[in-house]
Amino acid sequence: MNELIKKTEHYITSLLTEKLPAGMVYHNLEHTRLMVDAVQDLTTHMLFNEWEQEILLVAAWFHDSGYCYTYQGHEAISMTLAGDFCAVWAKKNCLLTR
Repeated sequence: MNELIKKTEHYITSLLTEKLPAGMVYHNLEHTRLMVDAVQDLTTHMLFNEWEQEILLVAAWFHDSGYCYTYQGHEAISMTLAGDFCAVWAKKNCLLTR
């Protein structure tokens, strides 16, 4: 696992553990980990290159992160969180510049 994926996993694990409302029984850390595992399996079997896998894995980690802040419109919040995170961490790995 590369450094960006490790940082993403740590960030989302902390975020969901600390800020996800207690009543979220589906869109939670377990669900997120299942989605990440599914993306890993699919991108490996479909022969995506490492850069493409990285993009999709980061997206899988962030896909429901917006639920920490709102139910309605969580998708936009998830995108904002991912964008802010990637602006700091992904430039080092060229995720945003390829």
